[in-house]
Amino acid sequence: MSYSYSSFEDDGQYQTDLSEVASRNADEQAAGHQQQQLQYYRRVQIEEATRQRQQRKQQRKQSQSQSQSQSQQSIPIPNRPNRSPPKPIFIDKDGKSMYFYIPEDEPNRNKYRDLIITHGGVLVEKYFPSIIPLSNNEELIGFIKLTFIDDCIAQNQLLPVIDYGTYGNPEDAPFDASSIIDEFHSDLTNGISSSFGPIEGTSTSSMVGPPPPPPNRRTVSAFPNAQINHNYNSRRGSTGHRFTIEQDEFILEQVRRKPRFRQSQKFYRKLAELEPLRGHTGNSIRSRFRKHLESRLNYIYKTNDMDELIYDEAGNLIKIGLDQMPGTLKNKFIPQDDYILCCYALKYMETTNTDSSALPYSFYDSMYRKCPKHTLHSWRDRFRKFIRDKTDLVEYKEYYENCEKVGMTPRCLTRIAP
Repeated sequence: MSYSYSSFEDDGQYQTDLSEVASRNADEQAAGHQQQQLQYYRRVQIEEATRQRQQRKQQRKQSQSQSQSQSQQSIPIPNRPNRSPPKPIFIDKDGKSMYFYIPEDEPNRNKYRDLIITHGGVLVEKYFPSIIPLSNNEELIGFIKLTFIDDCIAQNQLLPVIDYGTYGNPEDAPFDASSIIDEFHSDLTNGISSSFGPIEGTSTSSMVGPPPPPPNRRTVSAFPNAQINHNYNSRRGSTGHRFTIEQDEFILEQVRRKPRFRQSQKFYRKLAELEPLRGHTGNSIRSRFRKHLESRLNYIYKTNDMDELIYDEAGNLIKIGLDQMPGTLKNKFIPQDDYILCCYALKYMETTNTDSSALPYSFYDSMYRKCPKHTLHSWRDRFRKFIRDKTDLVEYKEYYENCEKVGMTPRCLTRIAP
């Protein structure tokens, strides 16, 4: 039997081919592994180089900062006092700057402009309501003296601006001992105040205030760039603090919310502190309401016994008619009050040797100090409402004393028919 060896020869060739493939694969794997190692080493080298660069950069920065600090230490620093910025004085309770106006022709305008700005205020070029006007010109009624700025800075606090004003109308002036009109000055000169007795804790000199400038010196030029409304109470003349429509509505709204306080001096003084009514005094706001706005009240808001507003289910204020208006805080006059008023008035007329019933504000101020149960304005209104002349005073005094003698209860003053 004979065999062919050609198949075995082919198998040997196949085995040779497999060994070559395995060898190539091994070479390729070795080359791939070597390439991976090279890439890893390269990456490590790059990271190391980057770290070294960052380290050198950090070292350069440190050396530069050290050199700068050394150079600064070598330069002598002058011994200067630590000056803190001035305290803001001319700001309101909300921390907002107050606005002032100084006329262009004021001699020291630049000086006071710098003082106002340095201490937190703002100086405007044109005057308009709610701006505080400043000037030493005596002819400008309603302006505030520039000494207000000096005194505020000297005392490092905001002082009451009303103490430095000039007032051409008594209703715009504050009714306190330091600002009553010139009748009080003449009364003190004639010794009238002593007839009512001294006031505890006060001296006569502290009760004397400078008289206001003559009314006939009031001019329109006192308020440059201000628009004049000739329909607004021509008796008042030119004034720096006119009531706007918005201010009138604001006053009415506040009275509607606090109807029982509508005669309270303190209520109107509080209103004068609010931003919408800046520039007006409590007395001028009260006078504005009584003379011009009371007829426009129309309605009020409902309140409880604690004067707290009452709301409906929708959260709205409840409007009620004026027929439901509550009583005021004003104390009612009793016959004894009227008797005291008549006695003091007769004593005043006897001391001044006059029969005139037009008593000065100093008289009502003394009444208020002797009998603080009622305000100065209450005493004044009581007298003007019921007393026509000296005869009325004498008759009521005799009537009251006769009632006391026979044990009858006297009645209060009643309105005298004109």
